[in-house]
Amino acid sequence: MPPCPACDAPLYGWAQVEPPGGGSPILLQRCEECGLAIVAGTSAGEAIGELFGAAHGAREVRAPNRRSLQAALGGRRWAALDPERRRVYPTPEALQLLAARAGLEIEALRFPASRQALRWMWQTVVNSFTFRPNLATHSLAGRARPRGPWEGLAFAFDWIVTILATPLVLLISVPLELAGAAASRGGELVAVVRPRPTAPAATRA
Repeated sequence: MPPCPACDAPLYGWAQVEPPGGGSPILLQRCEECGLAIVAGTSAGEAIGELFGAAHGAREVRAPNRRSLQAALGGRRWAALDPERRRVYPTPEALQLLAARAGLEIEALRFPASRQALRWMWQTVVNSFTFRPNLATHSLAGRARPRGPWEGLAFAFDWIVTILATPLVLLISVPLELAGAAASRGGELVAVVRPRPTAPAATRA
């Protein structure tokens, strides 16, 4: 089993996510120690690069929170899972460890009830009623279209369910995300990172 890029513990198979445009499912793995979820085959360098980029000074980093309430509710149908666009899904612990490996330190860490977090929570709850996860967000972005008549029927059903369920789902999902954010389990991690200061060289007597 490959090691976790954050803590070196073993990674285990977790979920297979089908790309919205079709194609082979993408395997996600997870670490039982730090909670990191990652697309299989992603190296530590690639994970650090996706999360932090070239962080020369203080900068803000945003990422889906794998330790969030919505991730726990959604599991493999968590709306934030989009391995074609994002390969790394950290927990606060994993983010700290990856930052340290990149020579960075986290100056501040927040779990705001952001628009993105509220959207993920809404879509996560809707996903529990539909055949295809993330139908609305992927379709509106032009990334998901039915292939064949049977899939067209499933798309039509999912759209009807999404439209009819959304008013009730919003009454549930918004308070859930607000509660998650208040308990530091919001769907989006927002961290301010900066390069770790180097120790001053010892002066000679």
